[in-house]
Amino acid sequence: MSVTAKQVMTSEIIPAHEKLTVLALSQLFQKHDISGAPVVDDDGHLVGVVSTTDVLLHSDVFGDTQVVESEYHKLHDDASFEALSEEFVPEDVANLQVRDIMSTDVVSVSVDTHIEEVAKIMYTDRIHRLLVLDGGRLVGILSTMDVLRAVMERVLMPHTRLVD
Repeated sequence: MSVTAKQVMTSEIIPAHEKLTVLALSQLFQKHDISGAPVVDDDGHLVGVVSTTDVLLHSDVFGDTQVVESEYHKLHDDASFEALSEEFVPEDVANLQVRDIMSTDVVSVSVDTHIEEVAKIMYTDRIHRLLVLDGGRLVGILSTMDVLRAVMERVLMPHTRLVD
């Protein structure tokens, strides 16, 4: 029996609503100690991803720097950016909405995607996180650690359950 994304994913995700202000986004990041989040619309459908890097790169802090793509999926070695605090949110972006700064370049898989395909996508695209969708609705997230744990539990140590 093949293992699917649904069996391995983390279903406790913290999405950001597309109409949230950047200031409120920074508070969400602080509260949950995160540096990025999937972005959803009123119906809960995935519309993008946003990170602290997006906030900084859309402000005047870096001058004329252009944002090419979100750093949300490309964090190396699970390094994270320190969450933005209220006093450090650049004024020029504080009242913008998340949809104004998010990346719409989202890499995702369905709940039925086999873990082998998940690993291949992560390896080929050099990403550490994949969003999991069910009928277009965001239902989970997969990290490289989730995939590694699945391999360890089901292949290398089939009679041992690893503890988080």
